[in-house]
Amino acid sequence: MLSKEAKIIQGLFQISTKDGPRVPFKLNAFQIWLDDMIHDPNYHSFILAKPRQKGGSSYLESILSIRCLGKVGTRAVVMSHEGEATQRLLDKVHFFLKYTSPPPAYERNSRNELAFGKTDSTFYIGTAGARAFGRGDTITDLHASEYGYWIDAVKHSTGLFQAVPASGFKILESTGNGRNNDFHYIWQHADRMGYKRLFAPWFIDLEYSRRLPYSEWSPREADTQHLSYLLGLQKKFNLSVEQMFWYACKLAELRDDLHLMQQEYPGEPEECFQATSGSVFPDAELTSSEAWQDLLLFNIRMFGLPDHPKPDLHYVFGGDPSGGTGHDDAGLVVFCVETFEQVLRFSSNTTDPVIFSKLLIDLGRLYNHAYLVTESNNHGAAVIPILKRDYDRSLLYYYKRATTKSPAKYGWLNTQQHKQELVGGMQEMLDQFIFYDKKTVGELQDFEEDAEGKMGAKSDNLVIAVGLGMLGCMKQIRFRTDYLTPPPPPKEKPSSYMYYTLDDALKSVELQQRGSGYFKPQVRVGEVWPSA
Repeated sequence: MLSKEAKIIQGLFQISTKDGPRVPFKLNAFQIWLDDMIHDPNYHSFILAKPRQKGGSSYLESILSIRCLGKVGTRAVVMSHEGEATQRLLDKVHFFLKYTSPPPAYERNSRNELAFGKTDSTFYIGTAGARAFGRGDTITDLHASEYGYWIDAVKHSTGLFQAVPASGFKILESTGNGRNNDFHYIWQHADRMGYKRLFAPWFIDLEYSRRLPYSEWSPREADTQHLSYLLGLQKKFNLSVEQMFWYACKLAELRDDLHLMQQEYPGEPEECFQATSGSVFPDAELTSSEAWQDLLLFNIRMFGLPDHPKPDLHYVFGGDPSGGTGHDDAGLVVFCVETFEQVLRFSSNTTDPVIFSKLLIDLGRLYNHAYLVTESNNHGAAVIPILKRDYDRSLLYYYKRATTKSPAKYGWLNTQQHKQELVGGMQEMLDQFIFYDKKTVGELQDFEEDAEGKMGAKSDNLVIAVGLGMLGCMKQIRFRTDYLTPPPPPKEKPSSYMYYTLDDALKSVELQQRGSGYFKPQVRVGEVWPSA
């Protein structure tokens, strides 16, 4: 059912169609769905992931225009990612208001701001970062357009978002732009941030359909290397042949780049938020476990399996410390050596190296005196001395053995070369390990390599912690195999050897007496030298 605002829009505004002519604004199927979603009385903040060109911006700008015209004290703000997009949004609003009858009276009508005197309302449209919003500003309605493409989104949105009161309307919308941006971060953490997730697949309505070239056409006739994907897509969502023909044509238009097609026209959220660069760990999988819980150990919140540590099992810690200043997470991942299960995860951006060291020591002792692998340089330079002083050094990873001239070098040396080696080992071993933690798997999936070969993610401390934990597991297995496992008993030799019989000896004497001086023993198998 349409909202009251949507009904007013359809009765008051006009819009230009994609073909050009001006017509009354009649909401399409996507806009009707969006109208229903954003009028949920239980939410005020929304995050919308959508395909291209479905009319989302037109609908949202029309809603904000209606509120400025009819609701006293409205302070509407629309922010886009770049100047041209901002101008297009402003043109939409001017178009709506130009053809209303009677046209509104403005107190101000500038490049970026419209002021409506009768309702004491304002409508501001701008580019992210062009204007700072602070404590003195109040925004009743906010639309962050193409938020996934904002540069320095966190920096530009901090004051903007805080200017919207708890009762205000806020919607962030965007087409896909990978994972390493704030749009994806908010999508992941929408529940605890109070946002309602909205996702619209490309087939939400029948607009993206195309007349068949002939009645017998089927997706099997599409000239594409992604035929199996097309057939699976059609079956999974029960799509019409006309929809599949449109999809096949659009895929060909995008040069058969399925990655780009899924980003621009996603069928599921996972397609919208796929890696933009090369994913280093595309096969990282989350194993469901009801036992994975929120734990409180040493009065610190972390996540893990409550039935660990278990007696007679061995554990390895992978730790990546941070400065604790709020800019970067310290990450800790714990594996069981015998099962390769992840049994604990801790991450925090307020844990400094000293606290992190003490946490490693206390948890290490709790987990059956675990083997610790942590970074030795950067923030690890403050961690290693404490571990050497207060923890069993035989349980600390070292990258250089002690010699008569120099002491051992403890910890993992984080250099570009060593990082490449670590990632290579992780790729080889990843399928052997079991992960129960969603945050850990999420960071693994977000870890990418760009065209220049640089690897990283918005947050990758848990990725490094996983790699160090795997490294420790492999070293512990080799240590127990090479040094702690008793050597197998020597195999008994078969009873086959050279010997002389009494007849041989007598014959040899006879030959020597005859002057031959040559003696050839016989070979017998399984007999014993006769006793004297």
